[in-house]
Amino acid sequence: MITASNFDNIDLSLMKEQHITETIGVQFRAEFFNAFNIQNYGNPGVTYGGNNFGVITALAPGANPRQIQFSLRGSF
Repeated sequence: MITASNFDNIDLSLMKEQHITETIGVQFRAEFFNAFNIQNYGNPGVTYGGNNFGVITALAPGANPRQIQFSLRGSF
């Protein structure tokens, strides 16, 4: 039986909303996906005698490096 290591991922979102007038506003948002850039490795090779036996060759499925997204939204 093969057990994989834990899958750690921390997302972070920061927002700042500013009202220009009573009815007009602007919102700035910064979103960080995998904010601390934690590497989640995949399972090692399990074919005994193969070249990749016991070697981790890739990241876990769904594991992505840090991604940052900025947005600016106006409301009226």
